[in-house]
Amino acid sequence: MTKIEIKLEYYKSLPYKRRVYPMLDADDTKYYLAEIIDLPDCIIDGDSPLEAMSNLDSAFEEYILSRLELNYPIAKPKRKIAFRRGRKQKFDAKIVIPLVKDAKDTHNWKDKSQPALPTVGTAAIHA
Repeated sequence: MTKIEIKLEYYKSLPYKRRVYPMLDADDTKYYLAEIIDLPDCIIDGDSPLEAMSNLDSAFEEYILSRLELNYPIAKPKRKIAFRRGRKQKFDAKIVIPLVKDAKDTHNWKDKSQPALPTVGTAAIHA
């Protein structure tokens, strides 16, 4: 086996999450798109969910081969929280906390002794 074939087998063994969803074209014809969530350019269609998933397998292999041949980076699947035998594994997470632009307009607390919501650039936690 060549190095590229070995790397291809490695990437095929990773737990990439796949998603299939229905679509309608301009003529109201139903078709299905299948994608690998962690590889944004790896998306393909089919007439049925099963066909779309089958097409995705070959598209995934072509995607990985082309990226390996061009020496482009390939994203690995993101890990989620998993508990095994009482231990937490590493995970990727993103927390978004919207902050208001002007605290003057947001001071609508019942108890006026409580401070207003923070302005942009600061964050506070009220118990």
